[in-house]
Amino acid sequence: MVAKSELVDPNFFHTVVLLLEHNESGAMGVVLNRPAEIQIEQVWSQIAEDDSACGVSGPIHQGGPCQGPLMAVHTDETVSQMQVIPGVYFTAMSEQIRQLGEQDQPAVVFFVGYAGWSAGQLESELNEGSWYVTEAKYAHIFGPKQDLWQELNTVLGGAIVFPGMSSVDVPDDPSAN
Repeated sequence: MVAKSELVDPNFFHTVVLLLEHNESGAMGVVLNRPAEIQIEQVWSQIAEDDSACGVSGPIHQGGPCQGPLMAVHTDETVSQMQVIPGVYFTAMSEQIRQLGEQDQPAVVFFVGYAGWSAGQLESELNEGSWYVTEAKYAHIFGPKQDLWQELNTVLGGAIVFPGMSSVDVPDDPSAN
C-alpha cells in the first residue's frame, strides 16, 4: 500500500506499507521506507544473547506506530512464520530472528514496531481514498528505499490521472501545478 499525498497522519505520511496479514479481525503490515538510525549490528549482542557474530548489516526499520518485537521480512523459507509473496517470508520469533542474523543472508530487512488496523479500520481508510493499493514486489521490499514512496506515488497517481501511462510527473500537491 502506498500512502496518498493527502494522507497527513504523521505515522503514515509518505509511507509504503507491506501488508502482511489482512482478515476479518483487522490488518497488520510494516512500513518499508522508514529506516532508523540504528544498525542491526549495533544491537546484535542484545538480540543474540550470546557471543555469536552478526552476519548481516543494515538499518533496523521503524515498521509502524504499534509496539512489537523485532521482526524480519526475508527470503529463507526454513525460518519463516508465513509467506508474504512467493519467495518472501515473515517472522517475529526470536529464535528465527537469531538464525537470520547469524547467516550471511543478503535479503533480510529487520523491523521494530508495526502498522496495525482493527477490524474494518483499513477498509474505511481505503474507502476514504487514503491509500493506493499495489502488488508487493521483491524490489520494493529489498531494494533502495530513499525514493520508494515518490516513485510508487508518481506511477500509481499518474496511472489514475492519465490511464494507460506508466509514469508521469505528478507533484505531491497538485494545486502547485
